[in-house]
Amino acid sequence: MSSIDLTPDNSKFIESLIVSGKASSTGQALNMAVDLLKRKVEVFDAVQVGIQQADNGDLLSADDVFGRIEKRAAQIAKSSREG
Repeated sequence: MSSIDLTPDNSKFIESLIVSGKASSTGQALNMAVDLLKRKVEVFDAVQVGIQQADNGDLLSADDVFGRIEKRAAQIAKSSREG
């Protein structure tokens, strides 16, 4: 892809990222934007799966949810202590 048409606002924003040092080039700024867009699509897709599961009655109890959260928090705390 050799040519990209950006709106004037997006072009100014990318330039401000470069000037401020938050991105080293237009390419890096665009790659950052695409990475964020990928994550947004992944989250949207996961939410849609969750909605479908809820519509089908495939739900977890509050105890299960909080149990999983506590277990994951303990794993994260343990791994941060281990370095």
